[in-house]
Amino acid sequence: MELGLIYDIRVHDEGRHVDVTFSLTSPMCPVGDLIQEQVETEVLSIEGVETVNARLTFEPMWNPDMMSPAAKLFFGR
Repeated sequence: MELGLIYDIRVHDEGRHVDVTFSLTSPMCPVGDLIQEQVETEVLSIEGVETVNARLTFEPMWNPDMMSPAAKLFFGR
């Protein structure tokens, strides 16, 4: 969440289904598949969640201004 890569989270069916819209720092990110897998794994680890739909988007394109103040400080921005 600190990097601003999670754009939207929607919970349905009394918490059993979660839709997550996320982005990457670049369309050419070499760990994009891994990040999507980690999003799905983490959401499914929440008690009561049965399904998750992790959707990758580049609208809007991610930029460093989307980072939290703590992340900006960490990265010297």
